[in-house]
Order: sequence, then C-alpha cells, then structure tokens
Amino acid sequence: MELIIHIGKEKTGSTSLQHNIFSNTQRLKNALIYPLRELILTEPNRSFSILFERNFNFPLYKLMKINNKEQIKELKLQVFNDFTSQYNFARKYHQKMVISSEFISVALNDREQLYQLKKFCDRRFSKVSIVCYFRDQFSDCLSRYSQDLKTGLIHNFDDFMKIVTPANLLYNHFNFMNLWEETFGIKNMFAFSYFNEDGHPIDINKHFFTNFLPECVNFENQPGGKEICHLVG
Repeated sequence: MELIIHIGKEKTGSTSLQHNIFSNTQRLKNALIYPLRELILTEPNRSFSILFERNFNFPLYKLMKINNKEQIKELKLQVFNDFTSQYNFARKYHQKMVISSEFISVALNDREQLYQLKKFCDRRFSKVSIVCYFRDQFSDCLSRYSQDLKTGLIHNFDDFMKIVTPANLLYNHFNFMNLWEETFGIKNMFAFSYFNEDGHPIDINKHFFTNFLPECVNFENQPGGKEICHLVG
C-alpha cells in the first residue's frame, strides 16, 4: 500500500482540500483509497504528529492540558493504537492511504523528528510521497503577522520580527524543503506554488486529486472549453 502525506503548508487551501477528502470518504474508498481519519482530535490528522514529537512544550499538549510524561506516554499509545487499527483495515482492502494535515509541517521541524516519521512510514508502506504547497514568502509572512496579532501570539511588529528568522522553518522555504528532501529523498517530495503564473490561487482540490489520486477523478468538458473535475464513485 502506498502512502500520500499532504503537509500543507498553512494558508494554501488545506482546509478546503481536507473537507473535500473527508466529505467524499466513501467515494475514495470505492477507488481503493483510504483517507486516515483524525485519531483523537477534531482537527484533521493533527494528532498523527504526536507520534514523532519530542518536545514537552508541544502546542497540542497544552491544548489538551497534558502536563506530565505519563500522560504523554498514554496519549502516544492511544494515537498509535488508533492509527494501527485503521492501517490494518486499510491495507487489506485499499491501495493507497492519504493523510492530510498542514500541522505536520509546523510540528515536525527537526531532522530527528523527520527521521522517525520516515522510519515509521517505510516499515508500513511500499511507497511514501510527501506533497506540499507554498505561498510566496512575503504573502506568507503578511498572513501570519495578521493571524498572530488576532490570536494574541504577538503584540506588535517588533515581536513578529523576532520570530521571522532564517532559523525558523515556517518562514524559510528553502531550508524547509532541504530538510524534508534530505530525509525522504527528492523523488518522494512534491512541492508546488499555491499561486499560478497570473498570481491567482490554484484550485488545490483539482490539482491534488488529479496528480495524486487520479483513479477517483474524471473530467467533463463544458461549452467554451471549460473543464470540470468530478470525483467518481
């Protein structure tokens, strides 16, 4: 069974893509594609990252009010058992598994974490593809600045500039891709711009399904040469 992991990044239509995936779960299964359901949280596939997280200050731990090693150990076991249950079912009846979570690109940001992720996947899947969409760094920073102000993570522009550094992979696309490519190999990494040549956002649903789940997509030509993408099943 193959694995496709969509890792974001944030602000590139991930929510729309996830909605399309999970609202069409049965259609995907009919095409022998298994979308991994969220393991213990409401946000799509966020908890999957817990399996590879080594930082006690991990944001999800704070969100779930987990504050000691024993609770973390129990949580990781719960996530692992849930994943294993879905995996064992999927590999019997499906050819692909899809995991979509922009949180992965935020949570897993050092070499050891990615190595553990790769080792975990290589043991279970015949092929692993990592898919990532990028905004240009200027618009990415502008969007994050606005969001961080609204959520109270920062109070002014000076606060923001303290975290926008080359060492922060959220804002350094080059180093981000180097780290993932060195771990998974360039042939297994698929990176795309979220904007087309005219500066408009791409249709991420059409792009992702056409390129990575073509077995569940067909196209209908409309008057004027317009092409509409449909899910089969």
